[in-house]
Amino acid sequence: MTRLSIALAVLVLLMHAGCARFERQSADQFIKPLGGASNAQLFRGTPNERFLCIETAKSVAEKGHAREAILLYEKAEQLDPGAELLDLELAPLYAQIGQMEKAITRYQRVITKGSADASAYNDLAWVLIDFERLVTASEVIKRGLSKYPEDERLRSAHACIFYELGNREQAFDLFAELYGPAIAHHNIAILDLDNGKMEQALLQLSVAAEIPDCPEETIELRNSISSDLARADQPDEPYRR
Repeated sequence: MTRLSIALAVLVLLMHAGCARFERQSADQFIKPLGGASNAQLFRGTPNERFLCIETAKSVAEKGHAREAILLYEKAEQLDPGAELLDLELAPLYAQIGQMEKAITRYQRVITKGSADASAYNDLAWVLIDFERLVTASEVIKRGLSKYPEDERLRSAHACIFYELGNREQAFDLFAELYGPAIAHHNIAILDLDNGKMEQALLQLSVAAEIPDCPEETIELRNSISSDLARADQPDEPYRR
């Protein structure tokens, strides 16, 4: 059995045995002392089971095990229904495994409570974009920008939404305002590529390459796409016996 299989088996067992028991057996793997303090200094007595579930979930999520982390966070919520919900912890994990509706519900609850920072608006918008709910994503971004008008991620996401809604010029203008014209053309090209528009992407990159201080990555990407298109235009060689 591989280490990963063993780890997953232990996590499944945890759901039945309880987080406190798991923590006592495997504390060194998951809980890191703060500032080098001893356990006696950190806790006046035994940490409660909900706290241990949350701390374990964080470590499990950092190792890339989204489903197992979700089980632990959900277990923590069940242990103390009166405590604050773990919406911001669970929302990105749900999105990571494709449970978009659950992710959206969690993010929306954070925003409704008025405790959302710019990241929450941005992350919800991208979940909605991935779910092809562009109009709703645009509304979320606008709400976020009303609170955080200078946030770069929100403004960049807004540009992407404009593009996906067919407003290339507005998308370009927003990118140019944020990063300058060369990178704006580059970003539009990336969106073109994502939508299968290679020739339009090449045109954007070629324009960008003529602008002073154009990033080297833009020129490299232009050359790569140009080569790919040239090879695609070449007829196949006839079969020879």
